[in-house]
Amino acid sequence: MKRTISLLLTACLMLSCAKNVEKATAELEEQTQSIMESLQQTTDEAEAEELFTTYLSLVEQYLLNYADSEQGIAILRQTYYLFSTQQLEKIFSKMDHKTLEREEVAPVYAKFKLLKQTEEGTQFTDFSALTPEGENLSLSDLVGQTDYVLVDFWASWCGPCRRSMPTIKEFYEQYQDKLQILGVSLDNDEAQWKEAIQSLGLPWKHISDLQGWQSVPAELYGISAIPATVLINKEGIIIGRNMEVEDIKMILSE
Repeated sequence: MKRTISLLLTACLMLSCAKNVEKATAELEEQTQSIMESLQQTTDEAEAEELFTTYLSLVEQYLLNYADSEQGIAILRQTYYLFSTQQLEKIFSKMDHKTLEREEVAPVYAKFKLLKQTEEGTQFTDFSALTPEGENLSLSDLVGQTDYVLVDFWASWCGPCRRSMPTIKEFYEQYQDKLQILGVSLDNDEAQWKEAIQSLGLPWKHISDLQGWQSVPAELYGISAIPATVLINKEGIIIGRNMEVEDIKMILSE
Protein backbone atom coordinates (compact mmCIF):
# COMPACT_ATOMS: atom_id res chain seq x y z
CA MET A 1 0.00 0.00 0.00
CA LYS A 2 2.76 2.47 0.97
CA ARG A 3 4.54 1.74 -2.33
CA THR A 4 1.29 2.32 -4.27
CA ILE A 5 0.71 5.65 -2.50
CA SER A 6 4.31 6.68 -3.16
CA LEU A 7 3.96 5.88 -6.86
CA LEU A 8 0.68 7.79 -7.06
CA LEU A 9 2.24 10.83 -5.38
CA THR A 10 5.19 10.69 -7.77
CA ALA A 11 2.87 10.47 -10.78
CA CYS A 12 0.83 13.43 -9.51
CA LEU A 13 3.98 15.45 -8.94
CA MET A 14 5.23 14.70 -12.46
CA LEU A 15 1.85 15.66 -13.91
CA SER A 16 1.85 18.88 -11.92
CA CYS A 17 5.39 19.69 -13.10
CA ALA A 18 4.36 19.00 -16.71
CA LYS A 19 1.41 21.36 -16.38
CA ASN A 20 3.67 24.00 -14.84
CA VAL A 21 6.11 23.68 -17.74
CA GLU A 22 3.32 23.97 -20.29
CA LYS A 23 1.91 27.05 -18.58
CA ALA A 24 5.34 28.69 -18.25
CA THR A 25 6.19 27.89 -21.87
CA ALA A 26 2.92 29.39 -23.11
CA GLU A 27 3.55 32.53 -21.04
CA LEU A 28 7.10 32.83 -22.38
CA GLU A 29 5.88 32.45 -25.97
CA GLU A 30 3.25 35.15 -25.40
CA GLN A 31 5.76 37.54 -23.82
CA THR A 32 8.31 36.85 -26.55
CA GLN A 33 5.75 37.57 -29.26
CA SER A 34 4.90 40.89 -27.61
CA ILE A 35 8.57 41.85 -27.37
CA MET A 36 9.24 40.91 -31.00
CA GLU A 37 6.31 43.04 -32.15
CA SER A 38 7.63 45.98 -30.14
CA LEU A 39 11.12 45.48 -31.59
CA GLN A 40 9.73 45.62 -35.12
CA GLN A 41 7.93 48.87 -34.38
CA THR A 42 10.65 50.78 -32.53
CA THR A 43 13.37 52.83 -34.18
CA ASP A 44 14.96 53.87 -30.90
CA GLU A 45 18.20 51.99 -30.27
CA ALA A 46 18.03 52.38 -26.48
CA GLU A 47 14.48 51.04 -26.43
CA ALA A 48 15.45 48.11 -28.63
CA GLU A 49 18.33 47.29 -26.29
CA GLU A 50 16.00 47.41 -23.29
CA LEU A 51 13.50 45.12 -25.02
CA PHE A 52 16.23 42.62 -25.89
CA THR A 53 17.53 42.67 -22.30
CA THR A 54 13.98 42.01 -21.04
CA TYR A 55 13.62 39.10 -23.47
CA LEU A 56 16.92 37.58 -22.39
CA SER A 57 16.00 37.93 -18.73
CA LEU A 58 12.69 36.15 -19.31
CA VAL A 59 14.35 33.28 -21.14
CA GLU A 60 17.06 32.97 -18.50
CA GLN A 61 14.51 32.77 -15.69
CA TYR A 62 12.52 30.19 -17.62
CA LEU A 63 15.61 28.04 -18.16
CA LEU A 64 16.63 28.31 -14.50
CA ASN A 65 13.27 26.75 -13.63
CA TYR A 66 12.72 24.30 -16.48
CA ALA A 67 16.08 23.56 -18.13
CA ASP A 68 15.62 19.78 -17.72
CA SER A 69 12.27 19.75 -19.56
CA GLU A 70 11.95 18.96 -23.26
CA GLN A 71 10.75 22.52 -23.87
CA GLY A 72 13.65 23.91 -21.85
CA ILE A 73 16.20 21.91 -23.81
CA ALA A 74 14.72 23.12 -27.10
CA ILE A 75 14.79 26.77 -25.97
CA LEU A 76 18.32 26.43 -24.61
CA ARG A 77 19.56 25.11 -27.96
CA GLN A 78 17.95 28.08 -29.74
CA THR A 79 19.22 30.80 -27.39
CA TYR A 80 22.40 29.67 -25.60
CA TYR A 81 24.69 31.81 -27.77
CA LEU A 82 22.94 34.95 -26.51
CA PHE A 83 24.00 34.37 -22.90
CA SER A 84 27.22 35.25 -21.10
CA THR A 85 29.34 32.46 -19.63
CA GLN A 86 28.16 33.53 -16.17
CA GLN A 87 24.51 33.15 -17.18
CA LEU A 88 25.17 29.79 -18.85
CA GLU A 89 27.01 28.58 -15.77
CA LYS A 90 23.93 29.28 -13.63
CA ILE A 91 21.64 27.54 -16.13
CA PHE A 92 23.81 24.44 -16.48
CA SER A 93 24.20 24.22 -12.70
CA LYS A 94 20.43 23.68 -12.51
CA MET A 95 20.49 20.79 -14.99
CA ASP A 96 20.71 17.13 -14.08
CA HIS A 97 23.92 15.40 -15.16
CA LYS A 98 21.86 12.98 -17.27
CA THR A 99 20.39 15.94 -19.15
CA LEU A 100 23.87 17.34 -19.76
CA GLU A 101 24.85 14.02 -21.35
CA ARG A 102 21.92 13.97 -23.79
CA GLU A 103 22.92 14.27 -27.43
CA GLU A 104 20.82 17.42 -27.84
CA VAL A 105 22.56 19.14 -24.90
CA ALA A 106 26.13 17.75 -24.88
CA PRO A 107 27.41 19.91 -27.81
CA VAL A 108 26.01 23.07 -26.19
CA TYR A 109 27.55 22.14 -22.85
CA ALA A 110 30.89 21.43 -24.55
CA LYS A 111 30.80 24.86 -26.20
CA PHE A 112 30.09 26.46 -22.83
CA LYS A 113 33.17 24.77 -21.36
CA LEU A 114 35.25 26.18 -24.21
CA LEU A 115 33.84 29.63 -23.50
CA LYS A 116 34.84 29.25 -19.84
CA GLN A 117 38.39 28.43 -20.90
CA THR A 118 38.60 31.56 -23.06
CA GLU A 119 36.54 34.03 -21.05
CA GLU A 120 37.72 37.43 -19.85
CA GLY A 121 40.66 37.13 -17.44
CA THR A 122 42.04 33.85 -18.85
CA GLN A 123 45.26 33.27 -20.78
CA PHE A 124 44.66 33.13 -24.53
CA THR A 125 44.45 29.78 -26.29
CA ASP A 126 46.79 29.59 -29.25
CA PHE A 127 45.84 28.48 -32.75
CA SER A 128 47.24 28.71 -36.25
CA ALA A 129 46.05 28.57 -39.85
CA LEU A 130 47.16 29.65 -43.31
CA THR A 131 47.33 33.23 -44.54
CA PRO A 132 46.02 34.16 -48.02
CA GLU A 133 49.65 33.77 -49.17
CA GLY A 134 49.72 30.17 -47.93
CA GLU A 135 51.97 30.77 -44.92
CA ASN A 136 51.26 29.39 -41.47
CA LEU A 137 50.52 32.10 -38.89
CA SER A 138 49.78 31.60 -35.19
CA LEU A 139 48.01 33.92 -32.79
CA SER A 140 51.08 33.61 -30.55
CA ASP A 141 53.16 35.18 -33.35
CA LEU A 142 51.27 38.42 -32.76
CA VAL A 143 50.57 38.52 -29.03
CA GLY A 144 53.16 40.72 -27.33
CA GLN A 145 54.25 42.55 -30.47
CA THR A 146 51.91 45.44 -29.65
CA ASP A 147 49.84 46.38 -26.61
CA TYR A 148 46.76 44.56 -27.87
CA VAL A 149 45.61 42.00 -30.43
CA LEU A 150 42.02 41.99 -31.59
CA VAL A 151 40.94 38.62 -33.00
CA ASP A 152 38.05 39.21 -35.40
CA PHE A 153 36.01 36.14 -36.37
CA TRP A 154 34.18 36.85 -39.63
CA ALA A 155 33.39 35.48 -43.10
CA SER A 156 32.99 36.90 -46.59
CA TRP A 157 29.34 35.69 -46.68
CA CYS A 158 28.46 37.39 -43.37
CA GLY A 159 26.56 40.64 -44.01
CA PRO A 160 26.95 42.08 -40.49
CA CYS A 161 30.67 41.28 -40.62
CA ARG A 162 31.12 43.19 -43.86
CA ARG A 163 29.09 46.13 -42.55
CA SER A 164 31.29 46.35 -39.46
CA MET A 165 34.54 46.56 -41.42
CA PRO A 166 34.58 50.34 -42.07
CA THR A 167 34.31 50.97 -38.32
CA ILE A 168 37.06 48.46 -37.55
CA LYS A 169 39.28 49.99 -40.24
CA GLU A 170 38.73 53.43 -38.77
CA PHE A 171 39.95 52.62 -35.29
CA TYR A 172 42.68 50.32 -36.62
CA GLU A 173 44.15 53.19 -38.60
CA GLN A 174 43.90 55.40 -35.52
CA TYR A 175 45.48 52.96 -33.06
CA GLN A 176 47.66 50.64 -35.15
CA ASP A 177 50.71 51.65 -33.10
CA LYS A 178 49.05 49.90 -30.14
CA LEU A 179 46.90 47.33 -31.90
CA GLN A 180 47.18 44.40 -34.26
CA ILE A 181 44.14 42.72 -35.74
CA LEU A 182 43.98 39.09 -36.77
CA GLY A 183 41.05 38.29 -39.03
CA VAL A 184 39.96 34.67 -38.66
CA SER A 185 37.61 33.71 -41.46
CA LEU A 186 34.92 31.04 -41.29
CA ASP A 187 34.88 30.77 -45.07
CA ASN A 188 34.86 27.55 -47.07
CA ASP A 189 35.69 29.13 -50.40
CA GLU A 190 39.27 30.37 -50.67
CA ALA A 191 38.60 32.61 -53.68
CA GLN A 192 35.66 34.35 -51.99
CA TRP A 193 37.70 34.86 -48.81
CA LYS A 194 40.59 36.46 -50.69
CA GLU A 195 38.27 38.57 -52.84
CA ALA A 196 36.51 39.94 -49.73
CA ILE A 197 39.81 40.94 -48.12
CA GLN A 198 40.81 42.79 -51.27
CA SER A 199 37.46 44.42 -52.09
CA LEU A 200 36.91 45.57 -48.50
CA GLY A 201 40.50 46.78 -48.26
CA LEU A 202 41.35 45.06 -44.99
CA PRO A 203 44.99 45.87 -44.20
CA TRP A 204 45.53 43.62 -41.19
CA LYS A 205 46.67 39.98 -41.05
CA HIS A 206 44.25 37.19 -42.00
CA ILE A 207 44.11 33.44 -41.60
CA SER A 208 41.60 30.67 -42.31
CA ASP A 209 41.52 26.88 -42.34
CA LEU A 210 38.58 27.14 -44.79
CA GLN A 211 36.45 24.81 -42.66
CA GLY A 212 33.47 27.10 -42.22
CA TRP A 213 31.68 26.51 -38.92
CA GLN A 214 34.08 23.63 -38.27
CA SER A 215 36.93 26.15 -38.10
CA VAL A 216 39.36 24.99 -35.42
CA PRO A 217 40.11 28.51 -34.11
CA ALA A 218 36.39 29.26 -33.87
CA GLU A 219 35.72 25.99 -32.04
CA LEU A 220 38.56 26.67 -29.58
CA TYR A 221 36.89 29.95 -28.63
CA GLY A 222 33.34 28.60 -28.59
CA ILE A 223 32.23 30.86 -31.43
CA SER A 224 28.54 30.32 -32.25
CA ALA A 225 27.78 33.53 -34.14
CA ILE A 226 29.73 36.08 -36.14
CA PRO A 227 30.95 38.75 -36.12
CA ALA A 228 32.72 37.96 -32.85
CA THR A 229 35.84 39.48 -31.33
CA VAL A 230 38.38 38.68 -28.62
CA LEU A 231 40.70 41.38 -27.26
CA ILE A 232 44.03 40.19 -25.83
CA ASN A 233 46.60 42.33 -24.02
CA LYS A 234 50.38 42.26 -24.27
CA GLU A 235 50.64 39.68 -21.48
CA GLY A 236 48.36 37.30 -23.35
CA ILE A 237 45.33 37.82 -21.09
CA ILE A 238 41.89 38.01 -22.67
CA ILE A 239 40.44 41.33 -21.50
CA GLY A 240 37.18 41.27 -23.43
CA ARG A 241 34.94 39.36 -25.80
CA ASN A 242 32.51 40.98 -28.25
CA MET A 243 33.17 44.42 -26.83
CA GLU A 244 31.53 47.53 -28.24
CA VAL A 245 33.82 49.56 -30.49
CA GLU A 246 33.62 52.55 -28.15
CA ASP A 247 34.77 50.39 -25.23
CA ILE A 248 37.73 49.13 -27.26
CA LYS A 249 38.59 52.69 -28.23
CA MET A 250 38.52 53.69 -24.57
CA ILE A 251 41.03 50.98 -23.70
CA LEU A 252 43.29 51.86 -26.63
CA SER A 253 43.27 55.56 -25.76
CA GLU A 254 44.59 54.96 -22.25
